[in-house]
Amino acid sequence: MYKTITIFLLRVSGFDLPTSQVLSAGLHFLIENTLYYFRISSNPFRHILHHSSTINFYPMKIILTLVLALGFTPAFAQTVDTITKVKGEPIQEKFPNRRNFEVKYEQFAPTDYAPDFNGEPKGTGRITNHYRFKAAVTVPVYTSDRWLINTSVKYKYEAFEFGDFIPLPGTSSAITQNPQDNYHLFTGSLSVTRFGSLFGKRMAYNGLIFADATDQDFGRVKGNLSATMILKRTRTTSFAVGVSAMIDRSAPIPFMPIISYQHAFSNDWALDVFLPQRLMIRKGVFKNGWISLGTEMENELLYVRIGPAQTGTLYDYRQMELKSGLTYEHNLGHNIIATFKGGMTNYMNARGVIKGQSSDTYEFRTHPDPTGYFSLGISFHPFEK
Repeated sequence: MYKTITIFLLRVSGFDLPTSQVLSAGLHFLIENTLYYFRISSNPFRHILHHSSTINFYPMKIILTLVLALGFTPAFAQTVDTITKVKGEPIQEKFPNRRNFEVKYEQFAPTDYAPDFNGEPKGTGRITNHYRFKAAVTVPVYTSDRWLINTSVKYKYEAFEFGDFIPLPGTSSAITQNPQDNYHLFTGSLSVTRFGSLFGKRMAYNGLIFADATDQDFGRVKGNLSATMILKRTRTTSFAVGVSAMIDRSAPIPFMPIISYQHAFSNDWALDVFLPQRLMIRKGVFKNGWISLGTEMENELLYVRIGPAQTGTLYDYRQMELKSGLTYEHNLGHNIIATFKGGMTNYMNARGVIKGQSSDTYEFRTHPDPTGYFSLGISFHPFEK
């Protein structure tokens, strides 16, 4: 029996998903008698298949692995992007993959959510305002032909404002909800990459360790080991494959594959694929502009304490977000880049796990509905060429 995973625009909430919720168009590929299905669309609610059968989601751990892996993928993705970047057209040289100093503001449209605790639905609520502010510093510590060592410090402030919560009749307990909540997250990391060769192909071996904390609690220390083989690299095309191992006792599966493909077409068009993080088509516009259309996958982490301020249970709350839409970047000169993003955010997963436990043992989920978003950012990259 084929098993279908829709990872771009459908939120998976359990082990079974009615076929009527599966979008009718997408990319399919077969691995070991398992049919995997990917779908990217500007409107996730059109072209629905109408059938009454149910598709069994046995490979659910693949989804959970993607959720956990996204905590590591962006940092390592920047390293892989740097060594696999194609020259292509002159416009591409104006936008380095790694940004040394960056600030970003992100705003989400109001949306509804329907939480459950231990599988028991509690009702529906509304998020009337949701925004994030992020600041990051990433600097090279040591660079040579064989070694690349970077360190980074990141800060995130995230705020929510809530409307009325409507409980389901007969629920075992009511939800106490603050009118607004805000969270601080600090993260520090060290990335070490060694370059070599294997079977005549260039290799990049990367080790990443990072720790995080809130303004009140220490979070966790986690790590990641990766190996990437560059199978092809020309002026216009690069193709690399690899494997990533997560050093995290909460990860249900310790390994996952990495696929990177970049191709620069004529007239400033480019294809940028880094699975499982992003799939983008880019085009140079104006003299110093760069526009992208596609989907990016991000994992957002918060530490949420439920109960008394100092003694309540501390949860590791993660939202797996699929952001589909448009990105415009503009090189302002003097190593400064301004960025605008806008589109739809779909939540593949939003769940809370007691800190340090496996993601399979989640205690609550929030099920936010898809919503619109936009972000504004500016970056300065004096160390990247």
